[in-house]
Order: sequence, then structure tokens, then C-alpha cells
Amino acid sequence: MGQAKVLYIFVTSDSPDVYINTIGYCIEHHDISRVIFLGIVKDKGQRIGTEKYLKEVKDRVLKQLSLLQEGKYLYKDQETKQWKEKSVDIQPHDRTRYAKIVTSNLSVE
Repeated sequence: MGQAKVLYIFVTSDSPDVYINTIGYCIEHHDISRVIFLGIVKDKGQRIGTEKYLKEVKDRVLKQLSLLQEGKYLYKDQETKQWKEKSVDIQPHDRTRYAKIVTSNLSVE
């Protein structure tokens, strides 16, 4: 049995789209089974805040994947800075791609 392939991603944006495209590509072409989000902590006092931020990004990525399968999209309203959902037209082949990511038993940490 081969060793599990892990994708490490440095989090530089709070937008889930950046990570979804990368994860989808790596699942299709490199058979990854685990994704780990990483952040850089400048001093030990920021560790808890960084861990919270990484968890929020991870949760947002998982929510976006779920919404995309339903024909919805998660976006950040620039006026209120709140995350909102809207309906979008997503082609069946794209929905299949997002469903493949979700059903790949991918571990996201």
C-alpha cells in the first residue's frame, strides 16, 4: 500500500476559490488524500488567532464546495464584509468536478 499524498497549502487569502481550484487539480492529477492548510505565525502570541483563521478558511472551502454542487456561490460582500450566498449557473460537468472533490474522502485540516 502506497503512502498517502498530502497537499500543503499556505493560506494567503480568505477566498475559498483559490484553494478549491488547487485541490481539484491535485485530486485529478496527483491523487492526493489529505490537505493541510498552513499559516505563518510571527510570534507565539498570534498562534491562537492564526489557528482560528485557518479553521475559518477551511470551513469556508468546505462550505463553498457544498454550495457549488447546489448551484450557489459563497462571496464576500465588499460593503458589509460579510460572507453571503447567491445563485449561479453552474454547468453539469463543473458540478461533477466539485462533487468529485467532496466524495474523494479528502481529509482537510
